[in-house]
Amino acid sequence: MMLLLNAAVSTFINSIKELGSDMLFVNNPVCPVCKRVMFFDENILCKSCVDKLNYINDNECHVCGSKINSENILCDHCMSIYSMDAGKSVFTYDNISSCVIHDFKYNRNRYAAKECGKRLAERLADVSWIKDIDIITCVPCTAEKLNQRGYNQAALIALALSDALNIEVNNEILLKCRETKDQIGLSYEQRFENVKNAFEVINYKIIENKTVLIADDVFTSGATINECTNMLKKSGARTVYFATVALARE
Repeated sequence: MMLLLNAAVSTFINSIKELGSDMLFVNNPVCPVCKRVMFFDENILCKSCVDKLNYINDNECHVCGSKINSENILCDHCMSIYSMDAGKSVFTYDNISSCVIHDFKYNRNRYAAKECGKRLAERLADVSWIKDIDIITCVPCTAEKLNQRGYNQAALIALALSDALNIEVNNEILLKCRETKDQIGLSYEQRFENVKNAFEVINYKIIENKTVLIADDVFTSGATINECTNMLKKSGARTVYFATVALARE
């Protein structure tokens, strides 16, 4: 009897501790931009900074500036440069969105990555080709990078997309088979050369004749997603789309 009573008391105390922890701490304790304390706020930014986020204008190609329809972030000419069939992003990559991405990429803020994935899902919900997606995957990182960071932020974005859109996700389709140089500082041509043959498909049967959506954090030159797309299509994927949290203007 005493053992049961002690167990009940212990369970009660642990429940109080967990409740107290949930009440005292939030997933994102400070705003990644202004460092303001986020009391009982589930947003990824404080109210002041969230109003400064710049959403992508659906009517303008963000590479060349020409007018486009709302299905892509790039015009037909710019898309012809890439192997992807279409794609979508949420924010322009600037001093606000970059702080959010830096927070989940380097400061272990998994919550921010998942929330950005939800915002991306909202963006994709009304796109005509989203209904054709068979499976979602992510841009992979090397095992060394995974060990350093503890997780792949692109995988967290893919999981959030899957949950929100109710589409199957498999983040074990692509493998990054060699480490590459940091793309920062490289020219447009050098970025494509840098990632050439850096990826391979390890679960090709899963994507055979399927429509695949690749998730990542930032679209800059598009070289990485383009190389992943090449590998997916060579391995049997029928169509490949991409989804990124932010789009950087070159």
